[in-house]
Amino acid sequence: MDKLYKEYGNAITAEQVRAVFEKYPVEHMTSVGRAWLGGESKDKIADALGEFLEGGKGLRWRRWLEAQVLKGGIKVEDVLRIPVGGMYEFFKKIGDKRDNWFRGEIGERTVNDDTLEEFKRWIDNPVNKRNQS
Repeated sequence: MDKLYKEYGNAITAEQVRAVFEKYPVEHMTSVGRAWLGGESKDKIADALGEFLEGGKGLRWRRWLEAQVLKGGIKVEDVLRIPVGGMYEFFKKIGDKRDNWFRGEIGERTVNDDTLEEFKRWIDNPVNKRNQS
């Protein structure tokens, strides 16, 4: 894939990608890949993103945003409205607990939509935990 990208950039065709995967099939699919290629609903694919939360706040934040965009809870335009440093301020407001982002244990995690409601209020008026704009 890297070779193709270096040669064709964003002009890679679907046929070229298929040919690579036919030559080098995926041997160990992740839960997201299984859900996506298995024809699961967007909600199930979004929940599967919760299986990959190791790596700190940034990854948890990104996976939660990706899941909400995939589900349609957050529009891409909303992501563009997040202020610089907003992740840290929103974490202070919501808290560090994993359940604030994804609930349940591995294999049964679901996206926390309660945090979505708080995000929607916050993105309209981004404030820190001291209610400062």
